[in-house]
Amino acid sequence: MSASRVLRRLGRSPKALADLAHGTIDASHSTLAEALTGRFEEHHAFMCRMLPDTVDHLTARTAGVTAATRCSVEQSASPLQRLVPSRRA
Repeated sequence: MSASRVLRRLGRSPKALADLAHGTIDASHSTLAEALTGRFEEHHAFMCRMLPDTVDHLTARTAGVTAATRCSVEQSASPLQRLVPSRRA
């Protein structure tokens, strides 16, 4: 499961958080959900719902900057190639 999916599930409820537990946890699912109730509050859920959107936004912005940089470098290459003679002969 991706980190974004985990964060989105964390934003739902203590039961959803308990559903993510697996492995060597000794407590039953219902005991874990009960223990998490009241400790994982609405502001925690809000932040967990918001983080994947922030990551997606920054990933898209990074892709845009990368594309713009690549285009700029490609446009700069032509004048430089005219100035530097080719070693092919």
